[in-house]
Amino acid sequence: MKAVLLKPGSGASVEEVQEPVSQKGEVVVELIACGLCGTDVERIRGCYSAGKAVLGHEAVGKVIEIGRAVGESQGGEVDIVEAVRSNSLVHIDMSGAQSWDEIVNAAREAVEECYREARTDQSFGVAVFIDEVHNFVPQSPSEGAASRQAYEEMIPVMKLVATTGPRNGVPLFIATQRLSESDKFITTQMGQNIFAFRVEDVDLLRLREIVGSDIAYAARTLPRGYCIYKGHALRVQRPVIAVVEKAGDVASVGKDLLTRWTQG
Repeated sequence: MKAVLLKPGSGASVEEVQEPVSQKGEVVVELIACGLCGTDVERIRGCYSAGKAVLGHEAVGKVIEIGRAVGESQGGEVDIVEAVRSNSLVHIDMSGAQSWDEIVNAAREAVEECYREARTDQSFGVAVFIDEVHNFVPQSPSEGAASRQAYEEMIPVMKLVATTGPRNGVPLFIATQRLSESDKFITTQMGQNIFAFRVEDVDLLRLREIVGSDIAYAARTLPRGYCIYKGHALRVQRPVIAVVEKAGDVASVGKDLLTRWTQG
């Protein structure tokens, strides 16, 4: 790559330099634009006694590589534990996955890694949120989107975290409009902390078994974007109705057939 290189006694010139590689705690930024700072001018004029150096420190660019301590492990795969330690929110984007096996296995590995770290390090903790959970822990593994083998590895991990996660710093939260298609043991266990949205009749029966008739039927009347939350963490002794405000879109938004027709 090219850079403006300052050499003592010969001034500044554009030369080829080695491309940087991120080390622990570092990122590599691809330069988009760089301004000329007064400090650069003074260094070229010899106002500072410095050795060979690449000029330009007031720049705009984009991150193209992340060092391990910032969230990447050796080999280029995401280190989920380091990513959680370094960020207040970590979203695992599965939009590039080639199969449901890949999605389920990646989710299992992430949950396992966080649970294992929380058990060994009392300073580590993370709340795990899984949307469309019926695709990750189906009631009938042979009828799920992924292979039976993937589910046979995933479901025991989810059962473990659902039952022992809260007391080990890894509480689990799940969302689905297909309760009847989700593993009954896990959804029943999650009834202690549940966000209930409007659901179809077949799923209403499962919701009623988990949280009782009053909450289940109240959830049925909720407008879009509203939910009833029931949980042990509530200071009040009854469920509360909350409005869910959209903070962003999932990767699939804008890729449906109607949107493509409209844009075409």
